Amino acid sequence: MPACAPHMRGMTRIPPPVTIPDRLIDDVEEHIIRDERRWTGVVRDGGGVSRPLLILEIAGELVAVRNRCPHRDISLLRGRLDADRCILECPSHGWELPVGGADLRGAPVVERDGRLYLTARVWTGPGTGGTGGVRG
Repeated sequence: MPACAPHMRGMTRIPPPVTIPDRLIDDVEEHIIRDERRWTGVVRDGGGVSRPLLILEIAGELVAVRNRCPHRDISLLRGRLDADRCILECPSHGWELPVGGADLRGAPVVERDGRLYLTARVWTGPGTGGTGGVRG
């Protein structure tokens, strides 16, 4: 903050809104785990970095999370999902990870023309009509 603007002390500058396009999820594979459909895939950023995703269906919504345990760095594909509580259990050490929580942030997935896209919004839990649990 410039010294000539004392009236702005303590104020937060709000940046202008930015539109971030949905990102295509590549290499999508369907899996059946405990009679539940799940998908794995990757999303690539502009610098060539690939991020592994696990796509779950919770309350009728598709949500993507990073397909790695934040503690042991193993795949979460075979983890037990409690969709009512929005909890995914790590298959390695049994820790319960809240989907959309600090350790397992989630983002909504949309399907268009038979392809899956990761949206730029943050998933905060099951919503109503696909939007109640989404902010951004």
